[in-house]
Amino acid sequence: MIKTITVGEVKSLLQNGKKVKVKTLNNEYTSITNFVEKGILDTYKVILTNGVVIKVSKEHKFFTNVGWLETKDIIPGKTSILCDDGTYSIVTSVNNIGKYRIVDITVDHPEHCYFGNRMLNHNTGKSLISAQIISETQKRGGLSVFFDSEFAVDKSFWTALGVNIADVNYVPFVTLEELFSQIELCIGEYRKMEQNRLLTIFVDSVAQASTDVEMESDHGVSGYNTGKSIIISKAMRKITGLIAKQRILLVFTNQLRYNMQAGFGQDKWVVPGGKALSFACSVRVRLANLGKLRVGVGDDSKVIGMNVQAQVIKNRCGPNYRTAKFEIHYDSGIQNLTSWLKFMKDHGMITGTKAKYTYKKESGESIEFNTNKFVELINTDPSFKQEVYNRICKEYIMVYRNADSKIIEDVEETNSENDDITKNSNPEAETIVDSES
Repeated sequence: MIKTITVGEVKSLLQNGKKVKVKTLNNEYTSITNFVEKGILDTYKVILTNGVVIKVSKEHKFFTNVGWLETKDIIPGKTSILCDDGTYSIVTSVNNIGKYRIVDITVDHPEHCYFGNRMLNHNTGKSLISAQIISETQKRGGLSVFFDSEFAVDKSFWTALGVNIADVNYVPFVTLEELFSQIELCIGEYRKMEQNRLLTIFVDSVAQASTDVEMESDHGVSGYNTGKSIIISKAMRKITGLIAKQRILLVFTNQLRYNMQAGFGQDKWVVPGGKALSFACSVRVRLANLGKLRVGVGDDSKVIGMNVQAQVIKNRCGPNYRTAKFEIHYDSGIQNLTSWLKFMKDHGMITGTKAKYTYKKESGESIEFNTNKFVELINTDPSFKQEVYNRICKEYIMVYRNADSKIIEDVEETNSENDDITKNSNPEAETIVDSES
């Protein structure tokens, strides 16, 4: 049954265990996966020529005649938004109406989009990656600081992924100037503590962050992107030097936008905020959604996650353009061990079928298991887990060779000049994660 409801009603329906769907592309309906409270924010009323009205935050995204645009980038009289009847309607006005309670929804759709108030809206889900990284930091006894410009952290979701919420320093921010001054403050406080302890600083996200000039300006004023790139460029020159010799992992998430002017052989994707982050980062990873992960058959099936490909676009710590495919479950995060099994099968490390695989250990002993028992076996046999991990690394990770084509087994055995370079560089300095969503 198709029924028109308000976004406020979605929350109570989901809490009562009801399945709620919303219209998306191709006249299809997709499931609503979560109801997100964003807090009290500056609110704008967007009105179209066809009479459609919506109240949103300045970072809310619409699909327009020039692609995805945030509310603050819409130009009344020129920008038109795609509506659920398949036509584009011109925006007549965008007005600030004060501060109101803003909510959003997340949907189970490859393009993360849905029709709300008849307009095509967008939502992205990078929170899982941030929670996973923070969880791993805590497992290693490290500290975590989470800078949030999207105001959409689900504590129950983070807890399910293994994050100890009480040990996370959560810092909301609006402008880039505010962000980078707080990052410098964090690094300064960290210097006063034990420096051997790992510190992870996670920024979510650059694309959503504004600038002081933008916050004080009216809609339709150009030059925001240029100002953002200048601020990021100056800040990264300072911050890179501050964290270079310390155990600090600085992670930025960003979004990819299609470059319509890309020529043959050029990267078709660009990121908001200019090239400063791409230049300064040690590792840059691009994520792509390869499709839904379902359990069950037919109408009884349900989506439990997604298949993801991660490609290393830039790497100062190893070879570039290596890829990895893995599953992400919405209730438990990245399924690392299931990707191990697929890798072992693809590279001939195991023989047999799903019902019965055979693995021959280096000692000559054979181990038999099926798909369902693999994860249990790995977790209960540490020596087996370490052997499999070592073989995967040997099989896939490129080994550096010297001029005489001899494999360099240990960096510490190289000459003193290389030792100085190694000690002065920090492979955990900065990482930038791009998402195609």
